[in-house]
Amino acid sequence: MPQSRADLERQLQEARARRDALAARLQQQGIAEGDLRKQPAWRNAHAAYRQLTRRLRAVTAKEQLVAQKAARASQEE
Repeated sequence: MPQSRADLERQLQEARARRDALAARLQQQGIAEGDLRKQPAWRNAHAAYRQLTRRLRAVTAKEQLVAQKAARASQEE
């Protein structure tokens, strides 16, 4: 079942906040910003963020298709 744009945007903001908070915590522990990708917890948080970004792009593409279909239908009438 596709999710709504509002739900995905809210989840994306939460995922970004979790990823950024985790990055800040890891940096406080002395891990350099460039080495974050080596940390499994950060990779997991970043993957969740990327997944939501990809879903949001799919929703945008579907909305564009629906808008194009509606435009074609109105031109044919």
